[in-house]
Amino acid sequence: MKSRIELFHDFNKLLDGKEEGQVSAPLVCYGTVQQMEKENIVLSEGQIVTLIDPDDVDENGKPDRLEVEAQIRFDQEHNCWVGDFTRAELKYRSEK
Repeated sequence: MKSRIELFHDFNKLLDGKEEGQVSAPLVCYGTVQQMEKENIVLSEGQIVTLIDPDDVDENGKPDRLEVEAQIRFDQEHNCWVGDFTRAELKYRSEK
């Protein structure tokens, strides 16, 4: 069984989502694109991936990565792949 893809994302770069209450993470950051090219990752509509920011810190300043499961779709307006999720789903790994 293939494990879920983890993609780097800078969560400071979010767009309003397609659905009410959603946000969209445009998968265009340098680190994301570089990872996808290096690992030959091909995205598809409806695919579920885990978006991560491994360089973040928690509210106490301790190293902790932010992560969220996101559904992939191609955003016609911005002409790029995005991962959709709600802000409430975005958590530090230590909170899960």
